[in-house]
Amino acid sequence: TISTPEEHSEHIWGAEVHIEASFADDRELKSYEVIVGDEAGSHDHDFNYEVSGTISGTSYEFHDHFTVPDSASMMRWVHFTVTDAEDKVTTQSWMLHFAE
Repeated sequence: TISTPEEHSEHIWGAEVHIEASFADDRELKSYEVIVGDEAGSHDHDFNYEVSGTISGTSYEFHDHFTVPDSASMMRWVHFTVTDAEDKVTTQSWMLHFAE
Protein backbone atom coordinates (compact mmCIF):
# COMPACT_ATOMS: atom_id res chain seq x y z
CA THR A 1 0.00 0.00 0.00
CA ILE A 2 1.44 3.35 -1.04
CA SER A 3 0.40 6.21 1.23
CA THR A 4 2.35 9.08 -0.27
CA PRO A 5 2.94 10.62 -2.74
CA GLU A 6 -0.44 10.44 -4.40
CA GLU A 7 -0.38 8.92 -7.87
CA HIS A 8 -0.30 11.62 -10.59
CA SER A 9 0.69 14.27 -8.04
CA GLU A 10 2.69 17.22 -9.35
CA HIS A 11 6.04 18.27 -7.86
CA ILE A 12 8.30 21.20 -8.73
CA TRP A 13 12.00 21.05 -9.52
CA GLY A 14 14.09 21.26 -6.36
CA ALA A 15 11.24 20.04 -4.13
CA GLU A 16 11.57 17.12 -1.76
CA VAL A 17 9.20 14.22 -2.38
CA HIS A 18 8.16 12.20 0.65
CA ILE A 19 7.55 8.44 0.13
CA GLU A 20 5.60 6.24 2.54
CA ALA A 21 4.44 2.70 1.86
CA SER A 22 3.47 -0.43 3.79
CA PHE A 23 4.69 -3.82 2.61
CA ALA A 24 2.90 -6.93 3.89
CA ASP A 25 2.82 -10.68 3.36
CA ASP A 26 0.79 -13.40 5.09
CA ARG A 27 3.94 -15.43 5.89
CA GLU A 28 7.27 -13.58 5.69
CA LEU A 29 8.86 -10.68 3.80
CA LYS A 30 12.37 -10.92 2.37
CA SER A 31 13.40 -7.73 0.54
CA TYR A 32 12.32 -4.54 -1.22
CA GLU A 33 13.57 -2.16 -3.88
CA VAL A 34 12.25 1.34 -4.62
CA ILE A 35 13.49 3.30 -7.63
CA VAL A 36 12.55 6.36 -9.65
CA GLY A 37 12.66 5.54 -13.33
CA ASP A 38 10.93 5.40 -16.65
CA GLU A 39 7.63 3.64 -17.30
CA ALA A 40 9.38 0.31 -17.98
CA GLY A 41 11.10 0.38 -14.59
CA SER A 42 14.59 1.34 -15.71
CA HIS A 43 16.54 3.41 -13.19
CA ASP A 44 16.76 7.15 -14.04
CA HIS A 45 20.32 8.42 -13.44
CA ASP A 46 19.06 12.04 -13.38
CA PHE A 47 17.14 11.24 -10.20
CA ASN A 48 19.75 8.85 -8.81
CA TYR A 49 17.17 7.35 -6.46
CA GLU A 50 17.40 3.62 -5.88
CA VAL A 51 17.08 2.06 -2.43
CA SER A 52 16.79 -1.56 -1.38
CA GLY A 53 16.93 -3.59 1.76
CA THR A 54 16.47 -6.92 3.45
CA ILE A 55 13.37 -7.17 5.64
CA SER A 56 11.65 -9.79 7.78
CA GLY A 57 8.33 -10.30 9.50
CA THR A 58 4.91 -10.00 7.92
CA SER A 59 4.88 -6.19 7.57
CA TYR A 60 7.31 -3.34 7.01
CA GLU A 61 6.82 0.44 6.95
CA PHE A 62 8.91 2.20 4.28
CA HIS A 63 9.72 5.90 4.65
CA ASP A 64 12.18 7.96 2.60
CA HIS A 65 12.62 11.16 0.54
CA PHE A 66 14.17 12.26 -2.73
CA THR A 67 14.80 15.68 -4.25
CA VAL A 68 13.47 16.44 -7.74
CA PRO A 69 16.41 17.42 -9.99
CA ASP A 70 16.25 20.80 -11.73
CA SER A 71 16.19 19.08 -15.11
CA ALA A 72 13.64 16.36 -14.32
CA SER A 73 11.52 14.98 -17.13
CA MET A 74 7.82 15.87 -17.00
CA MET A 75 6.88 12.34 -15.88
CA ARG A 76 8.62 9.60 -13.96
CA TRP A 77 7.45 6.58 -12.01
CA VAL A 78 8.27 5.40 -8.51
CA HIS A 79 8.59 1.61 -8.75
CA PHE A 80 8.12 -0.56 -5.68
CA THR A 81 9.25 -4.20 -5.81
CA VAL A 82 8.72 -6.44 -2.79
CA THR A 83 9.84 -10.07 -2.52
CA ASP A 84 8.52 -12.49 0.08
CA ALA A 85 10.40 -15.39 1.71
CA GLU A 86 9.08 -17.77 -0.99
CA ASP A 87 10.61 -15.49 -3.68
CA LYS A 88 7.22 -14.29 -4.92
CA VAL A 89 7.62 -10.78 -6.30
CA THR A 90 5.02 -8.01 -6.23
CA THR A 91 5.52 -4.72 -8.07
CA GLN A 92 3.57 -1.50 -8.11
CA SER A 93 4.35 1.75 -9.93
CA TRP A 94 3.18 5.29 -9.26
CA MET A 95 3.30 7.99 -11.95
CA LEU A 96 4.49 11.42 -10.79
CA HIS A 97 4.57 14.73 -12.71
CA PHE A 98 7.34 17.35 -12.52
CA ALA A 99 7.57 20.99 -13.63
CA GLU A 100 9.68 24.13 -13.17
